[in-house]
Amino acid sequence: MSALHAGNIPDPLSLGLSQIEAIVLSDNQLTGQIPESLFQLANLRFLYLDSNKLMGTIKLSSIWGLTNLNQLDLSNNMISLIDTEGDTIAPYLPSIEYLNFASCNLTELPATLRYLDTITHLDLSNNQIKGAIPSWVWENWKDKLNTLDLSHNMLTTLEKSPSLVHMTTLAFLDLSSNRLEGTIPIPVTRSRVVVLDYSNNSFSSIVSNFGRYLTNAIYINLSKNKLSGHIPASICSLNKLDIMDLSYNYFGGPVPSHHV
Repeated sequence: MSALHAGNIPDPLSLGLSQIEAIVLSDNQLTGQIPESLFQLANLRFLYLDSNKLMGTIKLSSIWGLTNLNQLDLSNNMISLIDTEGDTIAPYLPSIEYLNFASCNLTELPATLRYLDTITHLDLSNNQIKGAIPSWVWENWKDKLNTLDLSHNMLTTLEKSPSLVHMTTLAFLDLSSNRLEGTIPIPVTRSRVVVLDYSNNSFSSIVSNFGRYLTNAIYINLSKNKLSGHIPASICSLNKLDIMDLSYNYFGGPVPSHHV
């Protein structure tokens, strides 16, 4: 489907596009609601509707009906996604790898996401998600997830309060601008490049030897938290680090200057 600069999204079935596999309409001025027939396209694999002015309410159960869907981006519109409690989980969920629901008026982390066992990229930033980050995020996706963005929400805790989360493929983790407290969760990952942002929260502690787990980190932002005490000496083992921001905390004592 070719890009449309303004107006509504036409009914794909009325255009004879029932067999279409990819729809890319990102960064336009599209308005109105997303046609329900869009979620009846059995062969659809790629759907990008991000950064428009689309409105309306969408049930996640409609999306899960697209069993061939691999990449989906609905971010930065004026839509509201609903994960209706009690909805029956489809017997065959799509094999989604890339999922972007940023700015989709979510108030909770959709429980049905835990059943997506192929996810590698998940962006739920700029919503109003509150409460705890459930432990199944780390447990179910520990060998799959590469990118996780939960920034700019109202999250307060991590279920089970892990200080280490074993995420073997994780390369990008953004938990910034929430209300998270307690210990900063450090990913134990084999990724060759690691970017971490924990800024603008209320974290009060971090495991002292966190550097040993982040030897491939190139960016770590711990600013605007409630960290105190000495700066952990293990930061000296971060040989690939380009930027580390420790500003606006309560650190004291000497700055470590030797390798550990």
